[in-house]
Amino acid sequence: MTTSELKGEAFDRARERGKERAEEITSGPEMITEEEVSKVIGMSRSIVDVCRQNGRLIGLPKDDGYCYPDWQLDKKHGVVVKGIKDVLTACDGCAWTAYRYLVETYPDEHEQTAYEKLRQGEVELILNHIGAIQSGVFT
Repeated sequence: MTTSELKGEAFDRARERGKERAEEITSGPEMITEEEVSKVIGMSRSIVDVCRQNGRLIGLPKDDGYCYPDWQLDKKHGVVVKGIKDVLTACDGCAWTAYRYLVETYPDEHEQTAYEKLRQGEVELILNHIGAIQSGVFT
């Protein structure tokens, strides 16, 4: 077997692991459907889809549609948590990148996820953290 064939097989295995992990994430208990999002924010499913397309909601591809992390919604007030759009912008619109940054534990003594900080109004803190990681500075 050639080096090129070995690399191809390694990439195939890595791709398969990535697909399996994506399925685990999108099937998780924190994920809700477009219909559930529409009920929380009081807008039609088509408006929810437009919000996802315009970088105002994190929607992860699943099967023939999208699923949405429920923590990005303020269910009490029926709105998207402040800062989600900013995080998506900082991540060049990539929902998977935004998701990855927001589920990480923020490095301080409180051991909260970045999305918990965002829900507490710490938008600038989280944006600065994401910017630091993107520029190679680790906090």
